[in-house]
Amino acid sequence: MAENADANENSAEDVTATWKHDVAVAVASGIGAAVVTGIATFAVGQVTQSEARVLVEAILPTSRFLCSAVMTATATILALMLTLLGLTIKSEQNLGNEFYRRIREIAFYDMIVLVVATCFLVIHCIPITKSDSIPEWWYSAVYYGLLLIAAMIGGALVSIVVMLYSAIREVIMVLGLEKQPN
Repeated sequence: MAENADANENSAEDVTATWKHDVAVAVASGIGAAVVTGIATFAVGQVTQSEARVLVEAILPTSRFLCSAVMTATATILALMLTLLGLTIKSEQNLGNEFYRRIREIAFYDMIVLVVATCFLVIHCIPITKSDSIPEWWYSAVYYGLLLIAAMIGGALVSIVVMLYSAIREVIMVLGLEKQPN
């Protein structure tokens, strides 16, 4: 009886350690994606106030597209996670509480990115480039702000996809390869 308790405790510790490792890899991947975007931004060089307005006008359509793409991706991920949950519930294997906690956390982060991308897209509805009363320095701040938020959204989406991959890998190992669940 004591041996079973020790085995279950070690198994739970292994699952938690694996999940912490997977989250660390996902966060590092997201940060890496955001850093690459930041490096590309600074490779362009410092933007003057007069250039900033032109660059904001040029980047707005691409930024809108990024928001729409991220919103589509995150909504699709949530829908596919429901399918994943249906598959795991119908299976004869028990994936354990840690697996469902992992799915809940991925869904939570996915929902946050969906909300941020939606808010970012709604902000694009403000016609800032058509106003003459906005000071020139403001466009520089908006330009760098747009790039920063785009890098963060892109990095967050990369992190979510990496975490989702880890969860799917576990499902495949348990259901497909008939390995003991974590």
